[in-house]
Amino acid sequence: MIKRSNARRLISLVCLFIVLMLSLTSCYVIQLGGVKSAQINENGELILEYSNGREQNIGTVAGQDGKDGADGKDGKDGKNGADGKDGENGDYEIGGSIIGSSNQAAVEIAAAKGLRSAVSINCGTQCGSGVIYEIDKSTGYALIITNYHVVYIASSKAISSNISVCLYGSEAENQKIAAEYVGGSMNYDIAVLRVRNSNVLRDSDAVAINVADADKVNVGATAIAMGNAEGMGISVTTGIVSVLSEYITMKGADNQTTVTFRVMRVDTAVNSGNSGGGLFDETGNLIGIVNSKVVDEKVENIGYAIPSSTVIAVVENIKANCLNSTNKKVMRAKVVEVVAENPVAVLDKSTGFVTIAEDVVVKSPASGYLAKNVLFAGDIITALSINGGEIKTVTRTHHVDDAVTTLESGDTITIYYTRNKNAYSYTFSVSNACLSAIN
Repeated sequence: MIKRSNARRLISLVCLFIVLMLSLTSCYVIQLGGVKSAQINENGELILEYSNGREQNIGTVAGQDGKDGADGKDGKDGKNGADGKDGENGDYEIGGSIIGSSNQAAVEIAAAKGLRSAVSINCGTQCGSGVIYEIDKSTGYALIITNYHVVYIASSKAISSNISVCLYGSEAENQKIAAEYVGGSMNYDIAVLRVRNSNVLRDSDAVAINVADADKVNVGATAIAMGNAEGMGISVTTGIVSVLSEYITMKGADNQTTVTFRVMRVDTAVNSGNSGGGLFDETGNLIGIVNSKVVDEKVENIGYAIPSSTVIAVVENIKANCLNSTNKKVMRAKVVEVVAENPVAVLDKSTGFVTIAEDVVVKSPASGYLAKNVLFAGDIITALSINGGEIKTVTRTHHVDDAVTTLESGDTITIYYTRNKNAYSYTFSVSNACLSAIN
């Protein structure tokens, strides 16, 4: 039999499915009138009664429980069943299609979580989005992540002097919050803003984002974009991750400089105004910052986001070098340059997921780099450690790039590498002399 509470949940899900199908399928609309009631009969069939008196048998939507085993545990599923526990955590079948009983609810919860950290950004002549990275509501303080191109005004070749942000649901003119530019980088397309002494923030339910490890995201994972699409207020779109890591080259925020970004590709709908907004996973944790999309009549649903691992590395660099400083640029240590060789797909047998691994090969170190006369062209970096901490395996070039971006004067980085199949390691010390500003 079907538990009453589960039956109600099942009916709600099925009704939601029907409404979605009628609204999303514009070329196929069935005129049935409003649904008056929905009941599951003794055969597990869903019977819909419409306001015009018509009844419709949707078909079997739940099977019977398997018999309990001798030890009291649930037995195998019934013929059409979802599980041996009254469908409590199971899936429901409608017309041969499977609807996860918890997937939609999970997305809704993730959206609710992400929206509390989402902000819209207005710079007078242009707008965009952002996410709250740090917050202290007792003092009305927050740090906000956005794209550099959102706050850089190309026509004046300068950062906007009139930046304001609005929290989700608080987008009236009198709820705008003044924000100041902390620092950023056109080459990373990341900027940090600061809000201070905001009563709107004090009285809000806003929270800081939780950050997921972008390297643990898999192709096909849920990708939820939240942003100020077309400057019409914060909205939510969903899709999946199509490509975990790739590089795109385009014109920077000044419309002149050629820049290359590492991004993840998604099929989530992204529009003008989404730039700087968060890309979240199905738990509502940040996996990236949306920064661009392909605009071509022959191309649909190709959007890009800067992965969270790169975003946080840059943001922490900005905090260290720009907060309460006249310097507004990312300061990056010149340690080593690397290239990728021999990429290969690797199956994780424990999870069944496939990832890409590559040889992270040292380029000939140029003058001024710490690796000069220590590492040589062709050496393969296999792992690294910062300040004697966790030794992290290196399988992609961005593992090195992101780690180096976090380095400050006084830090150490130990690089583990192989040369002619022999293993070595070397610890480099970072000083101000090897830090250089990144536009």
